[in-house]
Amino acid sequence: MYRRYNIAGLITDIEYFSPTLEKQSAAYKYDGDEQCHVKIKVPEKFMESQIKNNPQLSPDELEYIWTGYDFSRQIIKHGAFVMHSSAVAYEGYAYMFSADCGTGKSTHTSFWQKNFGEDKAVILNDDKPIIIKKDGIFCASGTPWSGKTDKNTNICIPIAGISVLERGEKNSISSITPIEAFRILYSQTYHPSKAEETDILLSLFNDFLANVRAFRLKCNMSCEAAQTSYNAMKPLI
Repeated sequence: MYRRYNIAGLITDIEYFSPTLEKQSAAYKYDGDEQCHVKIKVPEKFMESQIKNNPQLSPDELEYIWTGYDFSRQIIKHGAFVMHSSAVAYEGYAYMFSADCGTGKSTHTSFWQKNFGEDKAVILNDDKPIIIKKDGIFCASGTPWSGKTDKNTNICIPIAGISVLERGEKNSISSITPIEAFRILYSQTYHPSKAEETDILLSLFNDFLANVRAFRLKCNMSCEAAQTSYNAMKPLI
């Protein structure tokens, strides 16, 4: 039995059995009858092979990982892509921070909540938000797939900027060019295997970097880093 969800305006039907995915998807439930954009079903034989080849992971974990992977694959043809990052929503805009695992993305966005208040700074998605263009504006949206945490919120808002996050002794932030941003950030998204899907993704990615400001953030593990990034990334008015 498929259950229906609305994720950033993409109507998504998922057939699953695991409690983790059911819990993570609860905020995205949708009862409308709009046309389905994404349909996800875990093949039984595939799941059996995954369980056999990955004994360290539970069937619940494997299903959660695979459905997120399949969602990332299918949304490209609908003009959206996943960005490996932690995204925080503040004052109606999304601020995205991307880096390799273990660099401190989640720690940095948690500082936004400490600095600005948890009621004002909300974690949009702690691992895999999606980027989608709506009415000519690139927006970030929460998804049920948020890595090892349950930090995700069902909202879709314009992106103020995206930062490549690095560890540093002092907090500093500077703009980077779209070319430099591409070299770093393209590795942080899902790469399709089909040539036509790759072409779509490359076009989307180039359009994104041409319209959204990109930065390099060097930060220490202090609350002041949130203020540093906000001061530079906040929308230009």
